[in-house]
Amino acid sequence: MSEREEQVRVNQSLAWVGTATALMGVLDVATKAVLLAIWISPEEYGVATLALAAIPILDLATELGLPGALVQQGDHTPARLSTVFWLNLLLSLTIVAAIFFAVAPLLASHYQAPIVGWMLQAHCVKLLLQNLYMVPGALMIRELRFREFSLIRFLASVAENVALLVAAPLVGIWCFIAGAIGRTLVTTAGVQYFQPWLPQLLFDWPATREAVLFGLKTSLSRILFFVYTGLDFYIVGHFFGRAALGLYKAAADLALDPARIISTVVVSVAFPAFSRARDRPAALAEQFLKLSRLSFIVVAGFLVIVVPAAPDLLLLLDERWVRAAAAVRVLAIAALLRAVSAVVPPLLDGVGRPSLTLTYMAVAAVTMPLWFAIAAILLGGWLGYASVAWAWVIGYPVAFWVLLRFALRHLQLGVGRYVRALLRLFLWTGLAIAAGAGVRALMEGAVPLPLVRALVTAGVSMGTFLAALVLAEGITPRSVSAALKPPPRDAGPPIE
Repeated sequence: MSEREEQVRVNQSLAWVGTATALMGVLDVATKAVLLAIWISPEEYGVATLALAAIPILDLATELGLPGALVQQGDHTPARLSTVFWLNLLLSLTIVAAIFFAVAPLLASHYQAPIVGWMLQAHCVKLLLQNLYMVPGALMIRELRFREFSLIRFLASVAENVALLVAAPLVGIWCFIAGAIGRTLVTTAGVQYFQPWLPQLLFDWPATREAVLFGLKTSLSRILFFVYTGLDFYIVGHFFGRAALGLYKAAADLALDPARIISTVVVSVAFPAFSRARDRPAALAEQFLKLSRLSFIVVAGFLVIVVPAAPDLLLLLDERWVRAAAAVRVLAIAALLRAVSAVVPPLLDGVGRPSLTLTYMAVAAVTMPLWFAIAAILLGGWLGYASVAWAWVIGYPVAFWVLLRFALRHLQLGVGRYVRALLRLFLWTGLAIAAGAGVRALMEGAVPLPLVRALVTAGVSMGTFLAALVLAEGITPRSVSAALKPPPRDAGPPIE
C-alpha cells in the first residue's frame, strides 16, 4: 500500500468514525438532557458520579492494554490471541473481587452513600461481558475496518440510550448501569458478527510476553490518565458536597466529556496510523501535525457552540442547572488543550515508546490532583466548586508541555512549526466564541425564550468558525471529498 493510499484509508476511517461519533454525540446529549430535566436532580447526579467516575479506570484495569498490543503488533497466532483472552478474563475476575470486597465498601463508607458501592458492584457484569469483544475488536481496528466498527459503536450507543430512557423513570440513577450493560451486549454481538472469534484452550506465555509488557505500559498510562481526569469529581464531592458535584459533572458533560469523545475519533485512528508509519519519519511528523489540527478543529467546532450558549442550554434543562455555566466556560479552555494533547500518547505508543507516555501520565497523575486540592482549599471559599475547574486551566498546561516535548523530540519537530500549525486555529476559535457571546449579550432581555437565544448564538458562533476555516484554512467540502478519494489505479509515483 502506497503512502497516498494509506493516507486515504486513514481519512476514510476518520470519516466513518467521525460520522458515527457525531450521531452518537447527538443521541447522548439528547438523552442526558431528558434525564437531567425530568428524572435526575443535581444531588442524585452527584451520587451517580461518585460511582461512575471510577468506572473507566476499572475498565482499563481489566484489559491491561493487551488489545492495544494486538493493534500495535501484527504477528498474531491462535495461541497468542487465546492467551490474551485468558489473561484478560483472569484480570477481570481479579478486579471484580477487588470491587466487591475493597473498592465499593470503601467509597460507600467514605461518602456515606451505600448506593455508590452497590452501583460499582453491579457494573461488574459489564466488566466480565466486555471480554467477549476485546480481542476480535482489536483485530478489526488493526485492519482499519472502521466502517463496520463505527456501525457497531453507533448501534451500541442507540441501545445504551434506549436503556437509559426506559430505566430512568423506573429505577432512577440505576439507569446508568442498565445503559452500560446494554451498550456492552450490542457491542459484543456486533463485533462477533463482523469478526467471529472464540478463544481456544491454548496458553502460550513466551509468545505473548512482549505484548503483555507493551500492554502493561500503555494501560498504566491510560489508567493514570483517568485517575487525574477523574479525581476532580471526588475532590469536588469531598469539599463541596453532592449537589455541587452534580453541577460540576453537568459542566464537564458539556465541556470536557464531549471534547474527550470527539478527540477519541481522531485518537482511535491515530494509533494504527502511527504504528504503520513508524519507520517513515517525515510521513510520521506530517501525520502528527494533521491529526493534531484535526483533533483541535473537531473539538473547537463543538466548544464554539457550547461556551457562549451554555447558560441557555442549561436553562433548557431546569433553572437548577444554570449555575454550572461558569464552570463550563472555564473547563472549555482545558478541553482545547486536551484535544491536541490526546494525539500524543497514540504517537508515542505507535512508535514503540509507551514508557514516555507512562512518564507523562505519572507526572500528571501526581501534579493535577494536587492542583485540584490546592484550588479547592485556597479558592473554594471565593469560587466554590468552580475553583477546581480553574485548577485545570492553571495546572494542565504544565503537564501538557511535558508531553509535547516528548513528541517533538522524537519527531525532531521544532516547537515553532508545531505552534504555527495550531495558532491560527486558536484565533478562529476565540473569534467565533466572541461573536456568539456578543450576539447573546444583545439578545439578553430582548429575547425571552432560551431556546431561541441558544439557537441564534450557536448559529452565529458556528457560522463564524466555519467561515474562518473556509477563508483562512482552505477547508471546504470539496477539499474534504478529495482527501477521501483513492488515487487512480494507474497513477504513477508522486514527484518528489
